[in-house]
Amino acid sequence: MRATFLGVSTVLLSDGETAVMTDGFFSRPPLLRSVLRPLRPDRAAIDRALARVRTDRLAAVLVAHSHYDHALDSPIVAQRTGGNSSVRRRRGTSPRVTGSRWTGSGRSSCEHLCGTAHSR
Repeated sequence: MRATFLGVSTVLLSDGETAVMTDGFFSRPPLLRSVLRPLRPDRAAIDRALARVRTDRLAAVLVAHSHYDHALDSPIVAQRTGGNSSVRRRRGTSPRVTGSRWTGSGRSSCEHLCGTAHSR
């Protein structure tokens, strides 16, 4: 088993055949931008990071929670690598990521970050 730290809380775990990633977060928007503008994944930064670690296939992207510094890029990482990506959240807690947009309202569910909601 090999663990590769990729920054913030992103770790790539691989046994040589199967790989999973925690919190695929690579965009790293500056603090002022994250306060003044809508948050959007930086697809070029994601592609550079995945190429740097030679990762094109993941079994899953595991998101710790729905704060942007954990979940913002996870849907794109999952799309680029074929992995499943999900975050478990409680009713009335932090915003969620759906598709490639950060939104402020939430549902009580375990949401697939690529847009499909699953009931608990």
